[in-house]
Amino acid sequence: MYLRFVTTRIDKDSHKAQGVFAASYALLDSGHLTRQEWEHLRGMIIWFNANLPTPPKKFDSRRAIFWFKSSAGENIRTVWELVHVLREHVQRLTGRTISIITFIWGGASF
Repeated sequence: MYLRFVTTRIDKDSHKAQGVFAASYALLDSGHLTRQEWEHLRGMIIWFNANLPTPPKKFDSRRAIFWFKSSAGENIRTVWELVHVLREHVQRLTGRTISIITFIWGGASF
Protein backbone atom coordinates (compact mmCIF):
# COMPACT_ATOMS: atom_id res chain seq x y z
CA MET A 1 0.00 0.00 0.00
CA TYR A 2 1.21 3.52 -0.79
CA LEU A 3 0.32 6.89 0.73
CA ARG A 4 0.42 10.39 -0.74
CA PHE A 5 0.10 13.55 1.37
CA VAL A 6 -1.36 16.51 -0.51
CA THR A 7 -3.07 19.84 0.03
CA THR A 8 -6.32 20.84 -1.65
CA ARG A 9 -4.44 23.31 -3.87
CA ILE A 10 -3.80 22.23 -7.49
CA ASP A 11 -0.13 22.47 -8.41
CA LYS A 12 0.55 24.66 -11.46
CA ASP A 13 3.31 22.37 -12.80
CA SER A 14 1.97 18.85 -12.24
CA HIS A 15 -1.73 19.81 -12.46
CA LYS A 16 -2.34 17.43 -9.55
CA ALA A 17 -3.10 18.14 -5.92
CA GLN A 18 -0.09 20.00 -4.47
CA GLY A 19 2.05 17.73 -2.33
CA VAL A 20 3.37 18.64 1.08
CA PHE A 21 6.90 19.12 -0.27
CA ALA A 22 5.83 21.75 -2.81
CA ALA A 23 3.75 23.42 -0.09
CA SER A 24 6.77 23.36 2.24
CA TYR A 25 9.06 24.98 -0.32
CA ALA A 26 6.41 27.66 -0.95
CA LEU A 27 6.23 28.36 2.79
CA LEU A 28 10.05 28.55 3.00
CA ASP A 29 10.08 31.07 0.14
CA SER A 30 7.16 33.11 1.47
CA GLY A 31 9.21 35.29 3.83
CA HIS A 32 6.60 34.80 6.57
CA LEU A 33 8.62 32.55 8.85
CA THR A 34 10.89 33.58 11.69
CA ARG A 35 14.51 32.50 11.37
CA GLN A 36 13.92 29.66 13.85
CA GLU A 37 10.78 28.47 12.03
CA TRP A 38 12.56 28.63 8.67
CA GLU A 39 15.51 26.63 10.02
CA HIS A 40 13.19 23.98 11.51
CA LEU A 41 11.24 23.54 8.27
CA ARG A 42 14.42 23.59 6.17
CA GLY A 43 15.93 20.97 8.49
CA MET A 44 13.01 18.65 7.83
CA ILE A 45 13.38 19.13 4.06
CA ILE A 46 17.11 18.36 4.36
CA TRP A 47 16.25 15.20 6.31
CA PHE A 48 13.94 14.05 3.51
CA ASN A 49 16.56 14.86 0.87
CA ALA A 50 19.04 12.66 2.75
CA ASN A 51 16.60 9.81 3.43
CA LEU A 52 14.45 9.53 0.30
CA PRO A 53 15.48 8.62 -3.24
CA THR A 54 15.32 11.56 -5.61
CA PRO A 55 14.63 11.68 -9.34
CA PRO A 56 17.62 11.88 -11.71
CA LYS A 57 19.06 15.40 -12.12
CA LYS A 58 17.75 15.65 -15.71
CA PHE A 59 14.20 14.98 -14.45
CA ASP A 60 11.94 18.03 -14.16
CA SER A 61 11.46 17.83 -10.38
CA ARG A 62 8.64 20.38 -10.44
CA ARG A 63 6.46 17.59 -11.80
CA ALA A 64 7.56 14.91 -9.31
CA ILE A 65 4.84 13.23 -7.27
CA PHE A 66 5.88 11.38 -4.12
CA TRP A 67 4.21 8.28 -2.71
CA PHE A 68 5.30 6.62 0.54
CA LYS A 69 5.19 2.91 1.26
CA SER A 70 2.85 2.44 4.19
CA SER A 71 5.58 0.39 5.88
CA ALA A 72 8.06 3.32 5.83
CA GLY A 73 7.49 4.14 9.50
CA GLU A 74 10.12 6.83 10.07
CA ASN A 75 9.27 8.57 6.80
CA ILE A 76 5.56 8.53 7.61
CA ARG A 77 6.17 9.90 11.12
CA THR A 78 8.35 12.68 9.72
CA VAL A 79 5.89 13.62 6.97
CA TRP A 80 3.16 13.94 9.62
CA GLU A 81 5.47 16.34 11.49
CA LEU A 82 5.83 18.29 8.24
CA VAL A 83 2.02 18.32 7.87
CA HIS A 84 1.70 19.70 11.42
CA VAL A 85 4.15 22.53 10.65
CA LEU A 86 2.28 23.41 7.44
CA ARG A 87 -1.09 23.47 9.18
CA GLU A 88 0.23 25.58 12.05
CA HIS A 89 1.76 28.23 9.81
CA VAL A 90 -1.02 28.45 7.25
CA GLN A 91 -3.53 28.90 10.10
CA ARG A 92 -1.40 31.63 11.70
CA LEU A 93 -0.67 33.46 8.43
CA THR A 94 -4.04 33.30 6.73
CA GLY A 95 -6.57 32.51 9.43
CA ARG A 96 -7.62 29.50 7.34
CA THR A 97 -6.91 25.86 7.89
CA ILE A 98 -5.01 23.79 5.36
CA SER A 99 -6.58 20.51 4.37
CA ILE A 100 -4.19 17.61 4.00
CA ILE A 101 -5.53 14.61 2.15
CA THR A 102 -3.90 11.20 2.34
CA PHE A 103 -4.43 9.04 -0.73
CA ILE A 104 -4.07 5.31 -0.32
CA TRP A 105 -3.15 3.25 -3.36
CA GLY A 106 -2.77 -0.50 -3.44
CA GLY A 107 -2.38 -1.03 -7.18
CA ALA A 108 0.54 -2.26 -9.22
CA SER A 109 3.22 -0.05 -10.74
CA PHE A 110 4.30 -0.55 -14.35
